[in-house]
Amino acid sequence: MVAPLWLPRQACEEGLAPDLEAALWAVVRGAPQRRPGAAVIYDMDHTDGVYAAAEHLHDRFERVVIITPRDGIAEDMWLVARQGVLRRLRQKRIEVVRLCEPRWGGTIEHLDYEDVYNGDVGRIEGVSFFAYATPRTPRNELSIGLKAAQVPCHLVGDCRAPQDLMRATAEGHAAGEIV
Repeated sequence: MVAPLWLPRQACEEGLAPDLEAALWAVVRGAPQRRPGAAVIYDMDHTDGVYAAAEHLHDRFERVVIITPRDGIAEDMWLVARQGVLRRLRQKRIEVVRLCEPRWGGTIEHLDYEDVYNGDVGRIEGVSFFAYATPRTPRNELSIGLKAAQVPCHLVGDCRAPQDLMRATAEGHAAGEIV
């Protein structure tokens, strides 16, 4: 995942603000008991993986908050899947702060956020977990070696560009028909 522009590089390097995948692994490997404080996810990914992670964090933290600069969540998902996500998040009382961007203050004990349209500022107190879920960079390291060895290859799915499962599967099928 690509770190958001508002997040200082130093915060990522020091592990204060990891991407959601890395942060979730740390939680899974940690102690299984509930932890005090709020778990906050900055969501620019808008996939079911983010919402499944939020549900998992709900079992581990007192409070879960999703912050997004969009006016809604799960909008790129199929309608029935989106309805399921919205229902589960509401049932678990997972909060969604829409149309806002975090304002990094150097610590995660509290997290300020700003409305993208009017600049109003809000604050989440008692933050004990923060992670971001953003678009990914292509993972094409293998293709570089294959091309250097003059092995023909076709980039599909996340090797070409981050995308949803349906599109990646269609690209893989089309590449298979070429060969």
